[in-house]
Amino acid sequence: MIRAMRMGALVFLPFLFSSAAISVTAQPAPHTLFRGGDSLQRSGNVVFGWHNSATNSAAGRHLTRGDGRPQAWQVNTGSETNLVIRLEGSALWSPHNVLGTLTNEFTVVAYLRVRGTNGFLFDGSSNVGMTRAQIRDGHWQMGVQPRGIQNVTQPDSPTHPAKLNEWQAHAFVFKSAGTGTEGRHYIAGHKPVSVSSPTPPRLTGLVLGANAKVEKFLGVDVAEFAIYPSALDDAQIARVTAALQSHWNKTEDFAEQDLTIAELKDPQVFRTVLRKRGDDGVACYRIPGLATTTNGTLLAVFDIRHKSCGDLPADIDVGLMRSTDDGATWSAMRRIMDFDAAEPNSKGNGVGDPCILVDQKTGTIFVAGLWSYGDRGWSGSGPGMSPAETGQFLLTRSDDDGLTWSAPINITEQIKKPEWRLVLQGPGAGIQLRDGTLVFPAQHRDANGQAHAFFIFSKDGGKTWTSSAAIEGPGVPETTEAQVAELSDRNILITLRNHAGKGLRAWSRWEWSNDLAQGAWTPLTYENEDPVCQASLIRANDDILIFANPASSITRSAMSLRFSRDDGHSWSAPRLLDPRPSAYSSLTILRDGSIGILYECGDAFAADTLTFARVPLEWVLSAKNKAALRPAKVFSDNMVLQRDAPIPVWGAAIPGSSIAVQFAGETVKTNASAEGQWQINLKALAASAQPRELRIASSIANEIRDEVTFTNVLVGEVWIATGQSNMEWPLERDKFAAETLASANQPALRLLNLDFATKYSFGKPFTPEQISRLTPADFFNGAWIPATPDAVKPFSAVAFYFGRELQSELNIPVGIIHLAVGGSPTEAWMRREALRSTTSLQNITEGNWLTNRSLGPWIRERGLQNLEQPRKDGVAIPGDTLGPNHPFKPAFLWESGIAALLPLAMRGVIWYQGESNAEEQWRVEQHEELFPLLVSDWRKQWGLGDFPFLFCQLSSISTNKGYKSEFWPEFRDSQRRMSSLIPNAAIVVTSDIGHPTDVHPRDKRTVGQRLALAALGTVYGRSNETSGPLFASAFHRGTEVVLKFNHARKLQTTDGLPPVGFEIAGTDGHFKPAVARIESDRVVLDVSRNVAPTMVRFGWQPFPRPPLNLVNDVGLPTSTFQAHIAIKEVD
Repeated sequence: MIRAMRMGALVFLPFLFSSAAISVTAQPAPHTLFRGGDSLQRSGNVVFGWHNSATNSAAGRHLTRGDGRPQAWQVNTGSETNLVIRLEGSALWSPHNVLGTLTNEFTVVAYLRVRGTNGFLFDGSSNVGMTRAQIRDGHWQMGVQPRGIQNVTQPDSPTHPAKLNEWQAHAFVFKSAGTGTEGRHYIAGHKPVSVSSPTPPRLTGLVLGANAKVEKFLGVDVAEFAIYPSALDDAQIARVTAALQSHWNKTEDFAEQDLTIAELKDPQVFRTVLRKRGDDGVACYRIPGLATTTNGTLLAVFDIRHKSCGDLPADIDVGLMRSTDDGATWSAMRRIMDFDAAEPNSKGNGVGDPCILVDQKTGTIFVAGLWSYGDRGWSGSGPGMSPAETGQFLLTRSDDDGLTWSAPINITEQIKKPEWRLVLQGPGAGIQLRDGTLVFPAQHRDANGQAHAFFIFSKDGGKTWTSSAAIEGPGVPETTEAQVAELSDRNILITLRNHAGKGLRAWSRWEWSNDLAQGAWTPLTYENEDPVCQASLIRANDDILIFANPASSITRSAMSLRFSRDDGHSWSAPRLLDPRPSAYSSLTILRDGSIGILYECGDAFAADTLTFARVPLEWVLSAKNKAALRPAKVFSDNMVLQRDAPIPVWGAAIPGSSIAVQFAGETVKTNASAEGQWQINLKALAASAQPRELRIASSIANEIRDEVTFTNVLVGEVWIATGQSNMEWPLERDKFAAETLASANQPALRLLNLDFATKYSFGKPFTPEQISRLTPADFFNGAWIPATPDAVKPFSAVAFYFGRELQSELNIPVGIIHLAVGGSPTEAWMRREALRSTTSLQNITEGNWLTNRSLGPWIRERGLQNLEQPRKDGVAIPGDTLGPNHPFKPAFLWESGIAALLPLAMRGVIWYQGESNAEEQWRVEQHEELFPLLVSDWRKQWGLGDFPFLFCQLSSISTNKGYKSEFWPEFRDSQRRMSSLIPNAAIVVTSDIGHPTDVHPRDKRTVGQRLALAALGTVYGRSNETSGPLFASAFHRGTEVVLKFNHARKLQTTDGLPPVGFEIAGTDGHFKPAVARIESDRVVLDVSRNVAPTMVRFGWQPFPRPPLNLVNDVGLPTSTFQAHIAIKEVD
């Protein structure tokens, strides 16, 4: 909804100045939205994916597959640097199971620059949904083709001439018409062209930059590409294309186009490419396996995919390369498993997906492969045992360090049940147990086609093989492509490709005693981000396991290594090896103990190369360790727990481990979930200043694995203090610091100062160290401390004074948690789901926040000051679909700070924020929606009901020195009105203690005391008055206007003079000063010289002069207000 806002007699539409807001408020949310910037997933200049930034993107709908080398292209948009995608002989795409299918009607909108005269802008990725737009011989065409791949190259209906090298906004509308399609092609500034097609509209998946066969590439730069699930009308098209033009205004190429990757220059990492696409005329090399022989030779095995990168059935052989110098140099490639691709009806007669295993006792090497004679790959294989029925599990062996290899050995009948549709190996690498047993990870498809992982083993040196039980059962997801490692207790750890869509790796243990075949699988647990891909696992030594995978829950990228010192119960954070697209991998231990890894990677496509890397074990071990027991960060020594309410205690631990929490004579137990999360609730307790211990222990099989004890824990009142710089302002810089610090030894007042990573970085580029902490897990840090002179110096002055007053009055322990960030806007403290729940606020979470004009210009400018130079320097900045992380980014401070406190038992919140949302009139109006939503959503997420929310009204500052405070009166009045609409909220007026040129008034003691007064009255019933006078109503009484107030007992002035600061206006909206007098608890204005005043206001200056003097009997000041005057008094 676009609302008119009144300022005097002038009416204007604020959102018309915010073009990004128009598209969201005027039409439905897009099905997909691909906007340039940091939503481009890239490796240097090469793009390998594009994240969907649509407000309804819970289903994902990202473009995750590439062809060719799409380029990230730097452009200037006015004063900002941004990224667009350059497609030239390349494309991005995703299939229908990722993007979905649209039918009946939809609209495709794009902001682009055409660079070629032939090719497809977009098409469906399936031949049953080819709705597309293309350029042929310099003219645009659009249409829908009937199903059948033979139609993919057909022309469509012509529309506009194509204009080269000019940025334009396009819209393609497709709508059902009878049994066909009506289409319209819009180009901003031109009349639309209508076309028709006899085929109904259907868009299945998406290819951007090519046709459904990923051919006929178009040379084009794309800044933004969106699909709406409806046929937008002319007015909607006009608005959305205007928004695109405004958002990408003055787009020009950036002079510097080098986006180098810093991680690939690590001097501790040796890296070499073994195979790349096109070597020896081969289309693709995939599926690596790596092992170290008893002689220290490295053996690399892989698929030689001759004709394409596709899986079996195809012309695929298993290749081998050897290195005798720890991977520095490699032999020529040779084939060790190869069938005649020319055999009739064999469909390539391929064998692939190798898995390699070394018998350390004999030196024999085995390689397993799947043979598909005909269509006997993953989908085409069926029940039975013969090659004509089902895929075959083959082995080849070498007894001379990999120099020569045996003919294939078929063990299918030993390990496969006849009803299974398929059985195959890992792929990757097998292991040898301490007792000499050889183990290959394996997988099968059962009679119903469901996939289950297991392993096969041999106790006689590989002569015969036996299958373990599979990982299956009610509620167990499909699992494939496993890797295994022997544990210190002889059990077998298995890591699994998880098809349940959790974005996490699946894990289980094979527990056995006397007979390996008679073991059993433990319930699945889930840990380590994973994009549904193969991974690798190996034991480095007796104490350490190493795990490698693409450490992303969305895309196959960021190959990383982790370690575990507790048999895989817990894992370190990932150590990034390669940020580029990456997929399958295989680990080995070299003869000097270093780690070798063979993995798929590339600049644009994960299967571009097979790359070998070698790193010292210490390199992996430098990754951040994660303890087996990790209570939430809010728990520490010296903390205060909330009295008179159940006390949640929560954290993370080894999945499935037992957790016991002890406090005040009570013990509560639970188990960590499969994802490793746990929570208990201690009983409610009365306030107590007695120091106690909070003990938490985790155990597995009754053996304690980790224990944490927090000491000096009290029970009392807990409050959260948050906002921006006036809440952050430290006590040591307060006006009354000297006298306050001298008496700051208060052991019953406890403080948790959650300091943030980017403090004191105003207008400066963030350092690499600061950027490394721009993650929700690392941004805030701190621990509870008792109040002492040294401890309170850096603590929030407002929060300290508030807590000191409460503790003194209540005479019980008080704990204050402070997490304020200077300059932070309201939206940074809100959940992105909450922002998306309101139509008029959805645009805040659209695309890269640094270029989102739904946010204040100052916010975006500050972000660029902090992030632009590091980005140019090649520093990897953490981020997601909303752009790079930053404390001003929408939702970042919620995710980094507030979310980490849930579900903490606490009493309420004090809030001092607003300056960053008050610089423009439209931002003031926007804040009037943001703030009530923030309060209601925090309360909803906490589940504590309408807990007290006490907030400070903006103070006062003059505009004389260039500070943008001209809209502060509107903002203060908005806050006043919201205080009466938000349940259990209270406002504290501070405009009387502002400063003419400093946005940080130094008197924080008065603010803290007023907040405490509000709390003592509204929450604890300890004070009779909680607020200064708040306007209630105005009405005419003869030649006077009478103003009624709440909280107005014994109205008076601070100087004994008549009240000042009142103004009245007639229908012309021109305000004039009014003479005022006090009449009991009312104020009366003399309007005898005014013609029919209709409006009244008070304190309507950014920095009121003369100083406002109207207060109540406890000296609390009156709030700014503006209101209509009623004809007569209304009860």
